[in-house]
Amino acid sequence: MSIVQVDKNLFGTFLRTCRAKNGWSLCDVKQRTGINPSYLNRLERGKRRNPSVILVQSLAVAYSVQVTTLIDLLLLDKGEEQIKE
Repeated sequence: MSIVQVDKNLFGTFLRTCRAKNGWSLCDVKQRTGINPSYLNRLERGKRRNPSVILVQSLAVAYSVQVTTLIDLLLLDKGEEQIKE
């Protein structure tokens, strides 16, 4: 068995999709969460991958999603898959 690193940006893509569905700009999200728009932009692009639990919770509330959904996406982005050779 070998381990293959999964390089995805599921978390960021999900955040961007939620923001777009609401028709919000990065500044709109800042008003709802207090998160700096440039930081949120980096999260959405996968340039930042270790948001705090408080930040994830703020995003979950703003986007009306479960915190566990966001955490699961973060874990998938960081995860490793084992495949049989």
